[in-house]
Amino acid sequence: RSLKANRTDLINLCYIQNPDVILLNETWLKEEDNIFIKYYNIILNNRRDGFGGVATLIKKHIIYNEIKVNNTNLTDQIQLIAIKIGNLNIINIYSTSHNQLTSNFFYNLLDNIEGKVVIMGDLNAHHNMWGSTNSNFSGRTIVEILDNLDLVILNDGTPTRLQKPNENPSPVDLTIISSEIALSAHWSVLDDCGPSDHFPTMCTFNSSDYINDIFIFNNQKRNFKKADWESYKDKLTIYSTDIAENINYLELSNMINKAASESIPLKKNNQKNKKPINPWWDQECSQKLSERTTAIANFRSDLSIENYLLAKHIQAKTKRFLKKRKKNKFIE
Repeated sequence: RSLKANRTDLINLCYIQNPDVILLNETWLKEEDNIFIKYYNIILNNRRDGFGGVATLIKKHIIYNEIKVNNTNLTDQIQLIAIKIGNLNIINIYSTSHNQLTSNFFYNLLDNIEGKVVIMGDLNAHHNMWGSTNSNFSGRTIVEILDNLDLVILNDGTPTRLQKPNENPSPVDLTIISSEIALSAHWSVLDDCGPSDHFPTMCTFNSSDYINDIFIFNNQKRNFKKADWESYKDKLTIYSTDIAENINYLELSNMINKAASESIPLKKNNQKNKKPINPWWDQECSQKLSERTTAIANFRSDLSIENYLLAKHIQAKTKRFLKKRKKNKFIE
């Protein structure tokens, strides 16, 4: 909860995992608020009261389109963002615990969307199909629409919340995808939930099967130091032999670029591997992070009240430490 309050942990997650797309729920931003994460484009859907809300982050080397969703079932109880990359539609949804997801919501949402679908978010939907001990209206709705919309749930029963020792497992953060890409997908729950009570979930698959290279923005420049100018001159001579007097700009540009591609190599581009980083981060910060991850892992393997209290204590202690370290570094 609260993107601003947890920005440090988000940047650290970006640095460690280097995800291409990030879907965030309960950003707790007001309508006029904005946020910046280096190397990512950010789409926000903020709620008027400053609670709830979703954000989708896309690496800047990826070309995408935002899908405008016209759904009469949308209320303040549901926020979503939909984007399209190649033939892949990625939908980020947050539904409050008070909201009841209906089949019409999903039918209307996907009615005008073409291509493969990945839906992720805290849907507050419970069903034993994905490991809940009880079922609610939203959970039963999702089970009902899976076959009709050719979708599958990737959740394997692993809890996605840091529940209290006396609470039932709570896998409320769901990943729902088109069945035809399910076999190539890998879903997992990460080990560290940071200061939150929700663990990040990761969905990876071979995107080249669904996203053509044309949707990867290279932004590369030519390495003129390694250019073969004689070859470039010869190629231009050959390609311009049959040039028409009324050649248009696009044809001329394509001819020049073709000769350049065959004679002038491109500089290496590491845009995809560039990652945001907290500039004040040091080895002691990493050590505190490791202690937090270990404490949470110990509680997940032994759900005792002692392990829970220790994990929550170290969570709070780590948050205070990182906040103080950030402040002191900037003062220096």
